Amino acid sequence: MSRQRGTALLVVMLIMALMTAIAGSMASRLFTNYNRAENQLHFQQAYWYGMAVEGLAAAVLRDSLSGSDTVNLSQSWAEKERSFPLEGGTVSGHLRDAQACFNLNSLQLRGATLGSAVPYEVTVLRALVGSGVDDEYQADVIAQSTRDFVDENNQLDQSLGAEDAHYESLRPPYVTADAVLADRSEWRAVKGVNAQVFQRLSAQVCAIPSAELKINVNTLTDKQAPLLAALFTPALSIEQAKQVIAQRPDAGWKNVDAFMAVLNLSEFDDKAREQVIPHLTVTSEFFLLQADVTVASAQRHIQALLHYQDDGTTSVVRRRFGGMRERATDNKDQ
Repeated sequence: MSRQRGTALLVVMLIMALMTAIAGSMASRLFTNYNRAENQLHFQQAYWYGMAVEGLAAAVLRDSLSGSDTVNLSQSWAEKERSFPLEGGTVSGHLRDAQACFNLNSLQLRGATLGSAVPYEVTVLRALVGSGVDDEYQADVIAQSTRDFVDENNQLDQSLGAEDAHYESLRPPYVTADAVLADRSEWRAVKGVNAQVFQRLSAQVCAIPSAELKINVNTLTDKQAPLLAALFTPALSIEQAKQVIAQRPDAGWKNVDAFMAVLNLSEFDDKAREQVIPHLTVTSEFFLLQADVTVASAQRHIQALLHYQDDGTTSVVRRRFGGMRERATDNKDQ
């Protein structure tokens, strides 16, 4: 009889242990599902906050640029990163001029003929890359290969360039875009643009939906002195370019002629001046918005290219959620 009681007790204890394990598992799953649903709600809220930031940026551009003949760094759109409280979170962000960089899509060079003289845009990129790499041959390869990557033909424009035949021999193989680039990150796929080159020069280049090279001299910063020097290569050194930027009026130059009057370039003749002036401006149409939205534990990084028109309307050319800033580690030692 005692054996039967002992067996029954063991069975009851086994059942209780099993029920406890099942209950614990159910509670854990319920808690996990609750957290998952909560995180999804927070991420969704962060997404819509990010979309709202675009509207705020458009309003800032409209208020800053309405009635202004120039775009410069003294205007309110150019303020450094600002933070705003939100219901349940915060948002921080800033705008920067997307025409204070070398537009890689300007190398499409529509209408250019094979075998003609090296286009001005290629010369500028060659000088810009040369300021970031020590190997002149590599700079030539990158400049010519970038032209081949975005132009609309599948023929080598110059001997050091690269078309589909080169990229098809790589592993994994791919082909040239033969079209405008959607983002500067695509430049990484061009022959010669390794990780080191991209890291050094990515802040100097951009990809906007235009086949023109138009640099706003009013929004160039000290870090972009190599770009200004490249526009006037070889007459202007990087140090001289820094001095020109430092001497810029607080509200910028009123026009390109006022900017050119500041330069004292003995090596720059009238022909060279006529070549560079069409690529200079004191206004901008494209602006890059970068913002970080935090809702509870959810973080969203948004990057949007905005197109501002003279009538005050602003449209979103492209947007991207995520990126390196969103994936940044919390470990400050890394």
